[in-house]
Amino acid sequence: MHNLWLRVHSRPRLVLALRVLDIISVAAVVISFVLGAYITLSTSALLFVRYLAVLFVPFLLVSILRRIINAPRPCELYDFLPATRRGAAFPSRHAFSALAIGTLMLFIFPPLGIMTLVFGVLLGACRVFLGIHFPRDVIAGGLIGVISSLVGALIL
Repeated sequence: MHNLWLRVHSRPRLVLALRVLDIISVAAVVISFVLGAYITLSTSALLFVRYLAVLFVPFLLVSILRRIINAPRPCELYDFLPATRRGAAFPSRHAFSALAIGTLMLFIFPPLGIMTLVFGVLLGACRVFLGIHFPRDVIAGGLIGVISSLVGALIL
């Protein structure tokens, strides 16, 4: 992976394209979250509260787990770009959030769920190629997101 990161970061246009795609992916996931909140709130207040709980409780647990593990990021270990953030890389909270929201949206509004999952995978790939996360960070975060939303969908 180290050679891949060095090759990616030796091409400024590629880095810029990956950063832009990462930002677009994050924006798409945020829009999906907001639309899910709107859809559930317009259906019932109880469904809205459940929607928020299904996403917030695992998010909080992943955040705590990240702090306990405090795994380093590739950019810290290999020093191929300035590390703006240190540690707390495992599991990826971005991958968790994107895939948790996408999976939950499959039950609320399937076309939006599919779109969110696609952007979630793109987001995870960008973060690996940019050296923000190791592949294991993104895979673990994504799996936790999918599983927690599948379990949470049972209570929706």
